[in-house]
Amino acid sequence: MSGEKLGKMNTPGQRLRWYIKEVLHATQADISEATGRSQGAVSNYINDSREMDLEFLSKLRHKFQLNPTWIITGDGIPRLPEPKEIQNSIQTLEKLRLQHFQTEADPALKEVIEGALELAKSDRTSLEIVRNLVKKFLERK
Repeated sequence: MSGEKLGKMNTPGQRLRWYIKEVLHATQADISEATGRSQGAVSNYINDSREMDLEFLSKLRHKFQLNPTWIITGDGIPRLPEPKEIQNSIQTLEKLRLQHFQTEADPALKEVIEGALELAKSDRTSLEIVRNLVKKFLERK
């Protein structure tokens, strides 16, 4: 959904309704069952006739990665990452960090990588030639 449409949701109920329908593809009954709240209570939250309490918001956070800050204020992103996604991001960052230090410690490697990055911007054909050469060298090992 576009940011423009997200921006038109001015209330917690409107944001909750959008998240249930567009992100979860769920029903009020599904949310009721998952949170232990009655369908009437969930309907009241969605219609802004009842304020969402911390327990309900916490259940939405833990079961559906729903960002409570976004629901209440509209600030931030609707969906928070799952722990596995966070762990994968940390592992990727660690890998990039190690590659960075390895590159900085080896001037020849740094020059090759910088050259490849420059070719990626200006000359894709030459970049493919370099890529194929690297593959051939690696196959000889």
